[in-house]
Amino acid sequence: MTDVAVIIVNYNTGHLVSENIERVFSSVNDTGIELSLFIVDNASTDDSRGLLSRARASSSHAASINLIDSSHNGGFSYGNNLALEAVSRSGLNPDYYYFLNPDAYPVEGAIDALVAFSRARGDLCILGSTLLDENLVPRPSAFRFPSLVSEMQRAVSLSLIDRFFPHRRVSMGVPEEPIEADWVTGAGFFLSEQVLSRLGHLDSGYFLYFEEVDYMRRARRQGVAIYSLPASRIVHLAGAATNIVGSQSAARPMPDYWYESWNRYFYKNHSRLYAFSAGFAWLLGRMTNNLLAIFIPRRRRVDGHSMGRFLKKAMLGN
Repeated sequence: MTDVAVIIVNYNTGHLVSENIERVFSSVNDTGIELSLFIVDNASTDDSRGLLSRARASSSHAASINLIDSSHNGGFSYGNNLALEAVSRSGLNPDYYYFLNPDAYPVEGAIDALVAFSRARGDLCILGSTLLDENLVPRPSAFRFPSLVSEMQRAVSLSLIDRFFPHRRVSMGVPEEPIEADWVTGAGFFLSEQVLSRLGHLDSGYFLYFEEVDYMRRARRQGVAIYSLPASRIVHLAGAATNIVGSQSAARPMPDYWYESWNRYFYKNHSRLYAFSAGFAWLLGRMTNNLLAIFIPRRRRVDGHSMGRFLKKAMLGN
């Protein structure tokens, strides 16, 4: 029997997680794969805890569903680490861990494909599932690490930059075959006990955003390969956990913790000079784009970012 611990961190999305519980269990075809679900409620302010309790009580898999209450909302990494501690206390000793967003669920065979691919590579890898949006359209889920060049391109979006620096573009598109990447989406990533023992827990210093990028950078430094696996697919209502739902949602102001996570990622993983230069590249790109938008109105960006907040919080950390 192969034991897989599925970990979900919930904050005010109990209605989605409750609906997805049975989808998680029914997604597995291999009768040799046993799932245990660990759901952390990150101090939700709605009725999530009651919804989750009722969903567990009515499930035929109730014995395999574990609800963990957090005393406060410490963020995504914090919640996942609480779940990992709960797994250790349970005595389960799973072979694999599957970190799944509360606004995502695996389609049939998704977990089977992850187990088979990991085993074929000696379990020394992290695997990412391919994302499908709410209309079941595949979305990019394999990425390169952000860099000085990619930060400028993210801000200005010029095809000229892509032509000169094709391997600096963060998104690697939607692959049709397994592809090795720098990092894969945190909406659904999978690793073995062997890899978890080597890497340890996620960095709880991140509240939300960049935590999976940081974790997989740590993995790459320790010789762990990262793959995006098209055969493993999850449906993802992008942004439901942050109240910005679906691919058709209008842009809202980015929360402060996005900028704080940017600051933590770049200053932790690069020199201070490089981090500041990457921030300056973003500002330069955004200023260039704003000037172009005077003459080409369609270039006006509505991504919720603020140059002033980026300078103050992301670059200067204030």
